[in-house]
Amino acid sequence: MSLNLNKLKPTEEETSGVWLQYVPGVRLKIASMSTHKYRSTLTSLVNKTSSTFNIQDKSEEVMLPYTIKAIAECILVGWEGLIDDDGKEVPYSVKQAEEYLTDVLKFYMDVTEMATNLRDHEDRVTKETTGN
Repeated sequence: MSLNLNKLKPTEEETSGVWLQYVPGVRLKIASMSTHKYRSTLTSLVNKTSSTFNIQDKSEEVMLPYTIKAIAECILVGWEGLIDDDGKEVPYSVKQAEEYLTDVLKFYMDVTEMATNLRDHEDRVTKETTGN
């Protein structure tokens, strides 16, 4: 068996974001967590805090604020159908994304799962639409 490692690199669509159904009436535009942009943004955010800060040495709890900010900037890149308490559609912004990701744990967990499994989702959709 052989493997072309270039096929494991994020596609252009995975890098710029793919529209996915979140719940009925709500779509999220999600980019892959395996992009260079996400990793470099996370590293940059951490490095701004301390030159001795090492991502590998930090717990998930310590890393969470940095991770949320990087996800808001690089992974959750759009939405349609999210509404506020008054029933008005909430326009997408990085600031609003960061607020939702921080305040609603389930939303954060769902977005990270969608981004982590983006390649699997794309493969499944391709198989469903092509019958292969």
